[in-house]
Amino acid sequence: MDKKQFLPYLLPLISIIAITVIAFTNPEITGFAVAENKEIVTSQVRIFLDKDSMLPKDSEVLVILDGKEGKMPLTQFIEKSNGFKELKKGEIKAISFEGEGYIGENVYDVDLKEFNLGLVDKKEEYELIIKVLFNGQVLLENRRLVEGSE
Repeated sequence: MDKKQFLPYLLPLISIIAITVIAFTNPEITGFAVAENKEIVTSQVRIFLDKDSMLPKDSEVLVILDGKEGKMPLTQFIEKSNGFKELKKGEIKAISFEGEGYIGENVYDVDLKEFNLGLVDKKEEYELIIKVLFNGQVLLENRRLVEGSE
């Protein structure tokens, strides 16, 4: 048999063996990253409406956790919560608003993961800030502590 026939197969075979040896003896250079000091925080984002309040339909919900922000339109937030929604025309004189808004005594809960904040540094607890904004004005604000995994 001619050695020249085996030569084209020798280089790929040696490459595969070399990559396998490197991967199993020195895994930190393989490009796999492990987020050991990070976690995804699980909690509920809750908005309360009392019987005398109204939130404009075009408001947005802002959450802040460990310096990361996530936003969601109020309409989408209420739909994701599967809560009762009562939409009526009205006005809020304090912000010069007149139009459609959510009213009624209701509680809306949505998982924090819906805001796609991603990984945050591991801690014992986090401050979760929840705001409802309309045209840059804060209509509601709630701050609470959320447990971490440490």
